[in-house]
Amino acid sequence: MNKKSSIRSAVATTATLLLATSGVAIGSAPAQAAYDCQYTMCLWHDTNYWGYKVSYSGSVSYVGAAMNDQASSVDSRSSRVSTLYADANWSGTWLQLAPGEDVGYLTNYGVPNNWPYTYSDIISSLSM
Repeated sequence: MNKKSSIRSAVATTATLLLATSGVAIGSAPAQAAYDCQYTMCLWHDTNYWGYKVSYSGSVSYVGAAMNDQASSVDSRSSRVSTLYADANWSGTWLQLAPGEDVGYLTNYGVPNNWPYTYSDIISSLSM
């Protein structure tokens, strides 16, 4: 092995070790996309199915502290109508999604009868 190859190899090894010990995953994938929802309902923190994602396989009276009042996009894989509620325990204003419906940006969803003007970042419970 010549001197240049040795130096390149040492630099690559050092960089790999630094990344591995820092907790950074080498070659990590970007945030989840809508098609990655394998559950009955998925909520994303950001619009267009990006950022932190939480998945649910059935109705929940509270979506959890990490997603409460945080969801900006949603994908329903339910074969029935799903309802998103602004408050815990299936209460408060609500928005219904048709079977299999997904919404990339809740703020632009429209003006449903029972949904507040802010639309996004208010989901606390859901039923399917």
